[in-house]
Amino acid sequence: MTLFPALPHGPLLELVEVEAVPPLHFYVEGGHFQPIIRFHASDLEGMLERLNGAKVTEIHQDGPDDGCGRFFEVADPDGTWLQYHVNIGEAVIMEGTTEAAVNLEIPVKDVLRSAAFYESIGFTLEREPNAAIAFLYAGFRVDRFGYTNSPEFGIILSKRDDFPLMRFERSQAWEPVIALQTEDLASYHAKLLEKGIVVNEQYNENVLNSLLLSDPDGHTLQVRRCESNTHSVNLSEMSPIAVVQTNN
Repeated sequence: MTLFPALPHGPLLELVEVEAVPPLHFYVEGGHFQPIIRFHASDLEGMLERLNGAKVTEIHQDGPDDGCGRFFEVADPDGTWLQYHVNIGEAVIMEGTTEAAVNLEIPVKDVLRSAAFYESIGFTLEREPNAAIAFLYAGFRVDRFGYTNSPEFGIILSKRDDFPLMRFERSQAWEPVIALQTEDLASYHAKLLEKGIVVNEQYNENVLNSLLLSDPDGHTLQVRRCESNTHSVNLSEMSPIAVVQTNN
C-alpha cells in the first residue's frame, strides 16, 4: 500500500494553543531525555548558532554501534524538547535552517505489538523489528541528505517502561499529537473496521470528517479527510498522509 505526505517535502507541523502542554519527550537511562520530534538540519552548527539564547544542549554524536548521526536538543518556550539531526559527513544544503521534520520517536511498552498495529493502519516496516526498536515509514522514498531511496517520513518505536502519552486535552476532550490524512476516509474507515481496530467517528454537518483511534499504549491518533490532489493514488488501498501535530 502507498503512503504519502501532505506536503511535497514532508509532514506538516501544527501549533495549537492549550492550557496544559504535555511533555513531548521522555526520560531514558542515566537521567537523559529523548525528544519525540526530530528535525533535520544539514548545517547543524549554523542551526545551533541561530538558536542563540534558547535552552540547548551541546552537539553530541552517536556511539559506534548506534548509527551515524550528530545531534543537539532545544527546548521551545513551553519546555517541549525537540531534536536536530544531521548525518556524519553530510554536505550542507541550506545554511542555519530547519530543512525537514524527519521522524517521531514513539515510546512503547511492547515494540512488536506496536509495530504490528502501525503496520495495520498503513505504515511500512523499514526493517525487521526486534524487541527493543522498530523503524517504520509513511510517504514516498526519496533521494536527499546524501542518501538514496530514503523514507520521506518515519516513526521509531522504542521500548520504554515509563513515558507520557502523546495526546493533550482541549475543551474537555483528548486531542491527538499525530494526525494522518487520507483522500478516501470512508474506505479507510471500512478497512480499519475490517481489521478490528476501534475508532471514534467525528462528523461535521453530518459528514464523516475524521477518525480518532488509540495505539496499544494509549497514544491518540487522528485520521482526517484530505481533499488534496497533490498525488495520484489508488483509493482502493489505505493511503494515509503523514502529518505531525504538536501544540504550543
